[in-house]
Amino acid sequence: HAIQYAYGMAHEPWYWEATATWIQEYVFPSHDWWAFYVEGFSSLPHLAMSASSQQDYDVFMHMYGMSIFNFYLDEYVGGADLVKDLWRYGQTHGTGYYDLFIGDAVDGEDLDFSAIYDGFIATNAVMAYEAGPFPLVEQEDSTGSLPAAGGNDGNDKPQGYGQNYIKISTSTVDESAPDLRLEFEGDSRQDWSVLLVGVIEDEVVQVQKLSLSDSVGTGVLRNYGSFDVVWLVVSPLNTSTQGRSYTWDLQAIDGDTFEDTGDAVDDEKRSAAACACSQGGQRVGMLPLLLLGLAVHRRRRVC
Repeated sequence: HAIQYAYGMAHEPWYWEATATWIQEYVFPSHDWWAFYVEGFSSLPHLAMSASSQQDYDVFMHMYGMSIFNFYLDEYVGGADLVKDLWRYGQTHGTGYYDLFIGDAVDGEDLDFSAIYDGFIATNAVMAYEAGPFPLVEQEDSTGSLPAAGGNDGNDKPQGYGQNYIKISTSTVDESAPDLRLEFEGDSRQDWSVLLVGVIEDEVVQVQKLSLSDSVGTGVLRNYGSFDVVWLVVSPLNTSTQGRSYTWDLQAIDGDTFEDTGDAVDDEKRSAAACACSQGGQRVGMLPLLLLGLAVHRRRRVC
């Protein structure tokens, strides 16, 4: 923290603790005693990204567990230098004390926080980090067969940039209905990120993002039986610590009879979505959906 103070006091309190936890992997690479702190995130992923407290034990531990965001930036986006650059950004762009939203800092480094955030929450479905193994993320719900419906209006509904994870079994796929249709409706007071994440052998291989209008949308994941498991990931895009409710409906269908309203990107483009690089001074546009670049080397910029 003494070093962090040299960069000013702009960042939100959680990012101080998240960075202090993450940096221990570099200072003490052979001692992983710090890794249990990540459970503060994985056991309560619905808590707001920016939640902070010295009195509430769950929120207190969540701040340390949010070191997982720095691990994502490190391994999938820009390496350790990016984390340092975010602190440098706070030296000159903070508007006050402990109130710099991390999304503003990431965007300020000529990256796209929205696309990076989608990649982050998809990766956390299986906690696919080289620095791990980390505790697996807590499931909010699961389905053993289709059709199925659900939602969350309870105490663990997701807060701002918090997440719910719903596990979808692929063991009962009917060949006559090989595609997965998702209908979603969320609290209309903010935008949402709603992802279908296809996993094979504990690796994310496809991410389908719903296109929403007024927090309502429908999309299809093709051939969902080709995955070992599919995750539905739901996250409200705001900075509030108030939880937001939503409902979902899943059906197995013949997708040839349905107009797909989701977004997809082929495997060759997946790395490009993680980093907005510059060419001739012009920013390259971010892809609307992130397919994770699982082959990205740790601690290296991919662009």
